[in-house]
Amino acid sequence: MCSKFSVPQFFAKVLLLFLFCCVANPLLSQYYPFYFELRTLSEYPAYKKYNEAISLYNKDVPLKKVNHILDSLADSSLKDGQIEQYLFLENEIANLLKIQHQYLEAYDILKKSMDEFSARRDTVHIEYFTSQRLLRTTLYRIKNIPGKENFQSRTQEEIYQSMFDVLEGLDEDGKPLRNTLVDYGLHLLRKGKNKQAIDILYKARNLALEANDLSSLALSDYSIIGNMQSSFDLLQTKNEVMENDIKLFESQAATIPVLMYNAYFITKVSQNYYQHFNNLDKAIAYANRAAKLLDTIPYPAYNIKAATHGNLATYYAEKGDEKQMWAHLNIARKLVEEKSMSAYNRAFGYTLISEAASFYAPDTAMAFLDVLDTLPGKKFFANRAAEIKANVLVEKGHIDEAKGLILTAFDSLTEINGQKVPLIASSREYAEQYYLLDLLQSIYMQLESVRDEDYTSVIVKLIDLQNSLFKKIMAEDIYGYEISGLSQEYDAFLDENLAFLLNLPTQAYFEQTMNLALTSKALHLNTLMNKNRYQSVLEGDATLFEQVMESARKVQEARNKLANAKTEGGSDLADLEMQLNSELIDNLMLRYSIDEQYRNTDIEVFEGNINIASISQVQSKLMTDEALIEYYLLDSSWAQLLVLPDTAMFFYHKGVKLHDKIEAERYSVLTGRETTDIGEIIFENLSPYLKDINKLVIVPDANLNYIPFERLKVNDEMLIRSFSISYSYSSVLWYNLRKENSFSHPESLLAIAPLFDDFSDEPEAYYASEYRGEGGLSALPYSLEEVNGIKGQVSATLQNVVQLKGKEAQLDKVKAELPNYDILHFATHGLVNRKYPERSGLYLYENNTKNNNDVGLLSLGELFNMRLNADLMVLSACNSGRGDYLDGEGVMALPRGGILSGVPRVVASLWAVHDERTKDIMLSFYNYLNEGYAYREALRLAKLDAIEAGFLDKNWAGFILIGA
Repeated sequence: MCSKFSVPQFFAKVLLLFLFCCVANPLLSQYYPFYFELRTLSEYPAYKKYNEAISLYNKDVPLKKVNHILDSLADSSLKDGQIEQYLFLENEIANLLKIQHQYLEAYDILKKSMDEFSARRDTVHIEYFTSQRLLRTTLYRIKNIPGKENFQSRTQEEIYQSMFDVLEGLDEDGKPLRNTLVDYGLHLLRKGKNKQAIDILYKARNLALEANDLSSLALSDYSIIGNMQSSFDLLQTKNEVMENDIKLFESQAATIPVLMYNAYFITKVSQNYYQHFNNLDKAIAYANRAAKLLDTIPYPAYNIKAATHGNLATYYAEKGDEKQMWAHLNIARKLVEEKSMSAYNRAFGYTLISEAASFYAPDTAMAFLDVLDTLPGKKFFANRAAEIKANVLVEKGHIDEAKGLILTAFDSLTEINGQKVPLIASSREYAEQYYLLDLLQSIYMQLESVRDEDYTSVIVKLIDLQNSLFKKIMAEDIYGYEISGLSQEYDAFLDENLAFLLNLPTQAYFEQTMNLALTSKALHLNTLMNKNRYQSVLEGDATLFEQVMESARKVQEARNKLANAKTEGGSDLADLEMQLNSELIDNLMLRYSIDEQYRNTDIEVFEGNINIASISQVQSKLMTDEALIEYYLLDSSWAQLLVLPDTAMFFYHKGVKLHDKIEAERYSVLTGRETTDIGEIIFENLSPYLKDINKLVIVPDANLNYIPFERLKVNDEMLIRSFSISYSYSSVLWYNLRKENSFSHPESLLAIAPLFDDFSDEPEAYYASEYRGEGGLSALPYSLEEVNGIKGQVSATLQNVVQLKGKEAQLDKVKAELPNYDILHFATHGLVNRKYPERSGLYLYENNTKNNNDVGLLSLGELFNMRLNADLMVLSACNSGRGDYLDGEGVMALPRGGILSGVPRVVASLWAVHDERTKDIMLSFYNYLNEGYAYREALRLAKLDAIEAGFLDKNWAGFILIGA
């Protein structure tokens, strides 16, 4: 079936077309002049006769007769010197002509009457403003008439500026200003000036919220949200803004335009749940809500109805509910077949019902596609239609025809073993090319099974092309695809295709297999590095960061007030909804402006992480007694890449799921039980190759990140007895770190222990929970003994040993000292934000200058921004190594902050360890360093001492060394 990733691009366009084609038109059959009260029309002497003429118009008297009456009134007014009344009447004549699509005639009347008016009096008048608005919209229509594209007139920008000048002269900040700001914002969007447009619309929506002008509010918010490029966390905020708007619209008596806008919002929220949040049930619930709302509106919104039911048909098809699929498909089909709508929207409707039908009725889907092929709007959906049609052809067994159809969608082709294979085009959307290549791959796999021919080389090439496309996508846009819809697609792609490559009977495609395997982790890691880069820039601007924290606080406060009022039955719910609405959009706009400001900031990053190292390059950095083992946990299988100094190989294990066994091992170490058999399982096939190896580099995957390999048993002996073990987030990162850093004897150490006292009398808010995450502080009394002991041990061999204890370990002072030492030792608490790992950090002592938003926290973003020179960072902290993982990335927590800031090696703990046991292990570790052992071996020996001393496994096994 077609990917849901491609749906919203088209759907957003159809909704914008509705904004211009439906709501902009009169929603009532009776004519009524706009700005009636503001223009004080009833005070004009000719108003009564004007009103009688309009009554005739509303009774379907021909416009020519009505305008003859109004013309006479206007001429008399001009002769009598009643210039304001004259312009009012001419404006109404022009507006009636405009409604009847007589744009050129309307323009002539407006031009003549405005010249007459400006020749006789000052143009700072509401009626002249009305003329300008009519002139602007009339010119917009004229320039869309074939042959009139170059119609000579004032530009839209000139008219808008003149309108704003008149409003300023009138000191008018009401509806005319709101409407003009909205119109100008939409005009700028059409011109591609998104940032300027969003700023204008933001001003309009704030004025609208203040005045409870729901129509302007809705159009402004929809336009702002629909035209922001933003990160995934901003997408969640945008969705919350829309959901809050929906509640606002539903809580008050709404006009028809507001109801229409509400339908757009509900439908967009449905799309977000479908595409970005992977929640089909919520997508269906919101889409049904939109359909019901549209049924209640006395306006023929056929386009949006067709799109809504078309989407519901696809949703239910994906859910497996054939009955509901047909019910909604038939509603959508009836609308696109029988009702009046634009060429674009009719084609869009047929595209939707074709896709839905393809799940259950290929012949019906093909019939819809045949109709689509005859429509003028088909050009907008050519590639999507080709994708649907190819799927249907494959379903019907017409494989060669499907292959040819997909190949024609590409500009350039090459040949592999006589078979056509596309080339990636930089001029087309990479995501779109990926989906077509994915479909082509499935077609070749079908051909292979049907014809019993070998298409392996072609399939491998297509896999490689798709992998290359993901690299291009993530290199171009670090803020969106990688953790939303396309990320899920990539994980599925990796799971299926890595298994395919590993299952090939020969090693002929070893390089391609390794390239895919290493790329998978490198892409995730590079993306997260870029996110840390962005966070570091943000936190480097104290004023800006203060604004972010304050905005987050206000949002949370507004949420809490609203929740409390709902619980207690408060009477001010509407006001609180508006307050939350205001804080949410303010927060969204602030973070959007930051994204725009820093998106392209040129800061040094680990660019090499997306350039995949070859096997020979990785091997060149291994010691003669060292091996690298990288794990890949797939859906129903798992694999290992073993790299030795002179050889490399993959091991693939089909039909075996490790996740439950890994969790059992983690449970056993934390509860004091014996180790499980997981070590035998994941090392059994490796043992014959490790006879001359005593150093291991482990690159774990998924929840393997949560277990220490040193504790695992192979042949009834823990691995720590035979191997010094270090860890890395990816082979590529390990290669780059090893290439750029070699072990050198340290000469200086900075030891930091801020929390050895009781902090019960300190402020509770050591962090801003809305931004940083949850967590509490407690004293670490043994941390003082720890850093004092370390100083005593290493003072003889290190030239410079400095301690920052208690209040000496103030945030600013620590930050100033960090770049000056070879070893950095933190004996403190760590905070891990599971939702936004880059916001995690280490607790220090608060600065003398209070900052209630972020007291005493050294964040990962700040670490990254510092570019440290240390050779080793030791995080002797609670939860220093723990954090959620993304497939392919590894533990996303504090150690990564050290590595990304330039430190090649970090010692950390996978879970909280009692501070007295931590102190003992750390003192032992530094004792072995003092004797000249390398970091990895010193940590191993310290843990062996802990074993001999009778420590529980959970008190020694969690300490690991990450990096080179």
